[in-house]
Amino acid sequence: MSRTAEGAVLRGAVALLKLRGFPAFRMNSGAMVTPAGGLIRFGAVGMSDLVVLVPGTGRMMALELKAGRNKPTKDQLAFLETVRTAGGVAVWLSDLAKLDAILVALRRDPAADFSVEGDPLGDDTTPRPEEAQRCR
Repeated sequence: MSRTAEGAVLRGAVALLKLRGFPAFRMNSGAMVTPAGGLIRFGAVGMSDLVVLVPGTGRMMALELKAGRNKPTKDQLAFLETVRTAGGVAVWLSDLAKLDAILVALRRDPAADFSVEGDPLGDDTTPRPEEAQRCR
């Protein structure tokens, strides 16, 4: 894992998910150039940082983590919207207290829908689902 500010958020999220009993899997995506000059892509475009399973249901949560005021790319928002419309939980955030609130809420109600904003604490800087739709 990277030692950037975003890497610190990722490490904190992984630790919190483990503490709360939510299985989580790190998803890397990107591309690399081969020595012969070819391009190899891995992972889905816009894939979230973590794929999490909601205990008791196996429902998928896509978790995109950002540091500070960084925001998801259009591809990342489109991926989150795809997960949401398929019935999963789609969240992006940079505040681990907000992640903890979401995990507690999902323990109470595994069918809760946080959609793209994923923010039960009302952070107005978070894009709303209609904004994610425009990114497609």
